[in-house]
Amino acid sequence: MPTLLLRLLRRIRPREGWLILLLCMTVVLSLPTSLLLAGWVQGGGVLVWLALLAALLGLALARLPFPGWLSGLLAAIFGLEATVGLVGRTLPPLRLLLDECNYALFWLWRLMGGRLETLPFQALVNDVGRRLGSFGDRLWWWAQGVARGGARQDNVIFLFFVGLLVWAASSWAVWWLYRRQRVLVALSPTGMLLAVNVFYAGEGKDWLLLFLGCLTALLMAVHLISLEQRWAAAGTDYSHEIRLDMFLLGTLLMTAVIVVSVVVPSIASRRTVEWFWQHFSQPLEMADEAAQRMFPQLERPVRASAPGAGGLPRAHLLGGRPELTTQVVLRVWADEPPPGQGGEQHYWRSRTYAIYNGRGWDREDLHPLVRGAGEPWSEELLVGRRELLQRVKVMGVPGRVLYAAGEPLAPDRPYRALLRDAQDLAAMEAERRTVEYTILSAVPAVSEDALRAAGEEYPDWVLERYLQLPPLPERVTALARQLVVGQETPYDRAQAIESYLRTITYTLDIEQPPEGRDVVDYFLFDLRRGYCDYYATAMVVLARSVGLPARLAVGYAAGTYNEEEGFYEVTEEQAHSWVEAYFPRYGWIPFEPTAARVTFERRGGGRPLAAQSADLAERLRELRAQGKLAQLREAMRRWPLWLGAGVAALIVGAAARMVWRRRLEAGLGVAQRLYLRLTRWGDRLGRRPAAHETPTEFAHGLAEQLAALAAAARWGRQRLLEQGQAAAQEAGELATIFVQAQYSSHPPTEADYRRAEALWQRLQRRLWALWMARWLRR
Repeated sequence: MPTLLLRLLRRIRPREGWLILLLCMTVVLSLPTSLLLAGWVQGGGVLVWLALLAALLGLALARLPFPGWLSGLLAAIFGLEATVGLVGRTLPPLRLLLDECNYALFWLWRLMGGRLETLPFQALVNDVGRRLGSFGDRLWWWAQGVARGGARQDNVIFLFFVGLLVWAASSWAVWWLYRRQRVLVALSPTGMLLAVNVFYAGEGKDWLLLFLGCLTALLMAVHLISLEQRWAAAGTDYSHEIRLDMFLLGTLLMTAVIVVSVVVPSIASRRTVEWFWQHFSQPLEMADEAAQRMFPQLERPVRASAPGAGGLPRAHLLGGRPELTTQVVLRVWADEPPPGQGGEQHYWRSRTYAIYNGRGWDREDLHPLVRGAGEPWSEELLVGRRELLQRVKVMGVPGRVLYAAGEPLAPDRPYRALLRDAQDLAAMEAERRTVEYTILSAVPAVSEDALRAAGEEYPDWVLERYLQLPPLPERVTALARQLVVGQETPYDRAQAIESYLRTITYTLDIEQPPEGRDVVDYFLFDLRRGYCDYYATAMVVLARSVGLPARLAVGYAAGTYNEEEGFYEVTEEQAHSWVEAYFPRYGWIPFEPTAARVTFERRGGGRPLAAQSADLAERLRELRAQGKLAQLREAMRRWPLWLGAGVAALIVGAAARMVWRRRLEAGLGVAQRLYLRLTRWGDRLGRRPAAHETPTEFAHGLAEQLAALAAAARWGRQRLLEQGQAAAQEAGELATIFVQAQYSSHPPTEADYRRAEALWQRLQRRLWALWMARWLRR
């Protein structure tokens, strides 16, 4: 069977070799696999079959003597048919096809008897026509919706267009590679589509790295083949051993390209990033708008719109109208009843800001605290809190920020707590980007009466940081004092400020504040309208002006609750800013000054988390267990990169060994080289040649060792005995040829050397089998 397989492989072997075909197919399949992992829509597995069919067609068209325009026309026709058939599901079911074939045979038999029946395949044609009509109707209504600017989302239509792109890129790559040997021209479309997918989806980076490695290897391999063809046409003599040098060089270069591709993006300067967004933000926004118009509810990941975006306030400045869409960014499952049935309103916080500068909020230098899965960042447990476990699916928020309600305690994966000091958490982020995680939070469960009785004994770190203000216009501080007149407790003062701000008009349609003006002063006395950034910033400034420690929190509002699936669906337009004020013993409590949102409900019943230590410890153990499973799944998803790195390492090692062995054998004749290899195998099999032995004596001793290894084998002993006998005879013949070449006045002829090479090929296979038997016995 192996012999037949080898003969078949030799017969169908492309003249360019199997290596180029393997690299080409890897590149072709990297695109649909990357799209499949991104999870744009359901049913993406059909893209892999389309890529394979396109590659086979491209290879066939490259071999046929068709001009390029005709090959392109045929590829387009077949591609349209294949994509409509596979994606549009217009192909008939297999059972119907078999039934019609059986009826066709019956119809022919009846026709030979002179009887006419209903023509065969009519039901098949009718079924295909119905399916084509249905798909055409979907395409027509989708196009009409796009023309009117209000298309309905149709995942089949989206997959149809993606399938056409995959078919075009795959057939183009194979045809150009095998017809013209133009590697860069062939693979540029695939590379660009891969890069676009990684850019928008944030997934598939490993496949892009694999693509770059294969591209480098193909450049080297095709260049070597073109050189050999040129040398053969010119009659230039060259050594085939140059292939080994090129192979080793190509492997090293491929490894270097992959390493550089991994390292360079992580050291990109902020100036480079800003230059990119300055020149390409407008075309990308136009592409986003077009995609939103054609596929408005596609659950695709969201691309960050600018450096620092992905959370409010944008670029840490309060400005004009924010550009927010209805794109889904988060889905959150919480272990509590739905809203309206006992559940509460929660905001999904990403980070907090502490330093107001008159124009917006400054980013501070934060101290990262690395923790493992299920390890809380702080041992301090506040009063008036309860646990809330959330499972968050990230559908496009850029970065590694972990969104959570209330005060996050620990997620189910390794993370970094970004701290201002030991008690002050600003944000929490995963060690590496994640698309789904579970996180445990401590959310407020304290009544209004308890907050009123909290007092004003603030810790020093709270007073030092959260009463900070730049120089303010006098009318801002005067308004703050006026709003809290007669309010006896910090909670009542905070409520008074919140209530006042909620009387201001909410709108997104505002212009950029004037230069040189304090934003809060402009909002409160001139603009008198705005969105959440303005409301929240104004409340923080007014609260600090009257001695209430407060900070800005950003993230997303609760979203829409999906009753069927039991999750909160959060869109980009629900990006939000709110206020957190500090109360002794209870920590940070949220307030909602934005007029367009409902205020927070205050419920009591929260106990110190320390009193729930047994339950809390159990929850944290569950998170650690989930973290181990998540790490395993993440490792499984990165298998292409690790597999490629392992294969590359093996190839480099094998190539280096071959070069080392060739240098040791440099200058040796055929007989000397083969005898040297025989002695190495003897050493490997436990029969090292002694200094006093002649070659014939060594061959006799090796034969005895081979017989002993075969007799001691656990499996296939009889076959190994036969292999050992044949190997002993062949080793003796090689030793004889070596002695003749080394010491005889009549050296071996060219025919003897050719026989020796053939002997060694057979002998080496037998030695491998015996070595494997020895290894298994050990």
